[in-house]
Amino acid sequence: MDTLTMKHGLASAIPSLPIDQHDIDSLSPGLKRELERLEQEFSVDAEKLKEISLQFERELEDGLSKYGANISMNVTWVLGWPDGHENGYFLTVDLGGTNLRVCWIHLTERSGDIKVTQEEYKLADEIKTGGAEELFDFIAQCLGEFIRQHDLKGTKEDPLQLGFTFSYPAHQEYIDHGKLVTWTKGFEIAGVEGEDAAGLLRAAIEKKARHPHPADGIFL
Repeated sequence: MDTLTMKHGLASAIPSLPIDQHDIDSLSPGLKRELERLEQEFSVDAEKLKEISLQFERELEDGLSKYGANISMNVTWVLGWPDGHENGYFLTVDLGGTNLRVCWIHLTERSGDIKVTQEEYKLADEIKTGGAEELFDFIAQCLGEFIRQHDLKGTKEDPLQLGFTFSYPAHQEYIDHGKLVTWTKGFEIAGVEGEDAAGLLRAAIEKKARHPHPADGIFL
């Protein structure tokens, strides 16, 4: 997509071919007037941008002050931040809008040194509009394939630590429990809204695992 910059220096992100002043000068008076009209429709001045920003701030404050506002502000229970000295091996699952990403992350003893091995799995349209069982069985299957492919080991005594990135609106009551409020990103999967997403994944993993404790600590 090209960006067409109009004469007032305001950018409009509309599909276009490059237009220079010679092209504009060669237009008929009627087409010039139409181009100017379109320029005004796609232009946002500084005053309007400030108005939009202030309205957005008001919506966020409204979401913080009450339940059921236009922009929900859900508690995340983030009680601390990493300091860069964490170390160890961690398995992660990231459910995005298009792909499922599974990663094996190594935080070394050197501050900020991170080594990542990852695989991506395409989310078929029938999964994005199917049922809860199909979705979480698919995630568990991809997770199992990744574990076998990279020869990762987990036991009941020393399970793999698993983090679950579930980037959808959820009421998170504690670190490994979060109820989906509503689907976004084109997902319309029945049987998940109002349910604990981490619990559904945990159940799918246990169902498909050869032994009941291949991974532990499913964090949202």
